[in-house]
Amino acid sequence: ENSISSTILKAFSYNICTDSSLPDAALNGNIANTDPMLELLSDNGGFTMTHALMRNSPVINAISFTDGSGDWNGAPLDDQRGELIFHDDKDMGAYEYNTNKRFFVNIDTGDNSNDGSESAPWKYICYSVNNPELIDGDTIDVTGTFLLNEDPDVSIYTGAGVYDDLVIQGQGADVTFIKANPDPGISEHRVISLYSDNATIEDMSIMNGNSGNTGGGILSGGSLTLKNVNISECSATGDGGGLYIIGANSMLSASIINCSIFNNHSNGKGGGIYLYHASASEKSLSIENCTISGNSTDTYGSGLYIDCIGGSNQGPTELNLNVNSCSIVGNTFETLCFLNVEDDYDSAIMNFNVKNSLFDNFNTVYYADNTGTLNITRSFTLCNDTSMPDGSVNGNLNNVDIMLYPLADNGGRTFTHALKEGSPAVDAISFSSGSGNWNSAPLLDQRGISIINNMKDIGAFEGFISETLGIPQNVVSSIDSGEITLNWNNVNGATSYIIYSSTDPYDSYNIEDTVFTNSWTGTITENKVFYYIVASNSKNNETKSEISNLKKFKIFRSKK
Repeated sequence: ENSISSTILKAFSYNICTDSSLPDAALNGNIANTDPMLELLSDNGGFTMTHALMRNSPVINAISFTDGSGDWNGAPLDDQRGELIFHDDKDMGAYEYNTNKRFFVNIDTGDNSNDGSESAPWKYICYSVNNPELIDGDTIDVTGTFLLNEDPDVSIYTGAGVYDDLVIQGQGADVTFIKANPDPGISEHRVISLYSDNATIEDMSIMNGNSGNTGGGILSGGSLTLKNVNISECSATGDGGGLYIIGANSMLSASIINCSIFNNHSNGKGGGIYLYHASASEKSLSIENCTISGNSTDTYGSGLYIDCIGGSNQGPTELNLNVNSCSIVGNTFETLCFLNVEDDYDSAIMNFNVKNSLFDNFNTVYYADNTGTLNITRSFTLCNDTSMPDGSVNGNLNNVDIMLYPLADNGGRTFTHALKEGSPAVDAISFSSGSGNWNSAPLLDQRGISIINNMKDIGAFEGFISETLGIPQNVVSSIDSGEITLNWNNVNGATSYIIYSSTDPYDSYNIEDTVFTNSWTGTITENKVFYYIVASNSKNNETKSEISNLKKFKIFRSKK
């Protein structure tokens, strides 16, 4: 009689099972007694049927690159359908989850349920940001005007609290408005509180926040991106009337781009923006193509108050504050920009790098308990008093009239101060200026207007407005056989008109044509084309005055 014996070698890693039968259940990344949360078998793309993962499945991103023997524990780079690894981490099983949902919010339609589609929008912004289905990386698309405490199911809101790494996307600062209730009988609350590690807010207006503590408009406790956002008419009894950023206990990398922060107030510090950094790390705040205007405070830093604190409890602290192509003007009270560097036992360092920007006054205050360090570098920056350091080097000018119009809608998504004709900010930066490439200025201004005549203007507004020319009025468009015709009223003093066009109203515009009458006809080359018209008093196509006498443009949409 023959007998045969054999041995089965079992090696299990990064598997999941709904019961306890899985060997090595607590080892090598294995998970037992856990529902993998699978959808029904269906056609999810590829050549064969698969079980898609539900959004909160525990197998999503369960295998990092270094897990097991490395290289995602030897897993293939694509799943059963041929889809590649979506995040840095691999999902267990044959299906790679790679779709972040978009949620839609509209005050005029829908109810308080959502399937992630435009056909079933959430009606209230506060419900949407607290949707239990949300995960990091999702986007909320918002349109309409939202008053936070108008929800009939909730009597008092403390503002919209965001706890996931979301993108909150409006349709433009002139279309999407999120407001607190300005009624003094309503309990105080800010508009949005951001408690996630990374948050992005784009293309909307934040208004009427009234915090009994800090951050009347927005409070951010992590990394933040603001783009094409107006923050206005907000207040705080503490610090940060418009925006309060705290980087004490979390990674901080804040970027504010193409934004206007105006007409906000704090009883404490920082009428427009307050930033507090007190941790043993290096962090940064970048402000580019922004207007900070009309803000006020009862103490210091009407436009900006920046706190950088190091000490026995914090350890060495360093903050990089970068301001590029901004207009920080029209703010009230004693100090426009207060830079506070405090130090106890360990070092506190603030590096304030400002370029291509306008200040109607600077009034920098440097306060140090012991040996905190403030480093200021400045280039191609104008100031109308003598308070700014390095007033006559690196393209800087002090004690000059920067010649601005009041804050207004000059086109684009957010409010700006237009330059007057003759302003020393006009054509101040050549391509080779500073470190080259227009001193690292952005190629588009806050409104999306590109550099004109190969010379960059200082501040957030490109071009100037002639005080002698009006705005083309009563512009009428008509479509015929793929051509568009624009007609408008003549402007007194204008000798020509420049037609600009773009396929995106908030992207860069190109010169379409120059005409010497009040009518123009052109060919439509895209499904949607947007136009604006500039009145000029020069016949020379190359002069700055012709292509920059922009007071306010009107946008017209045409369809084939």
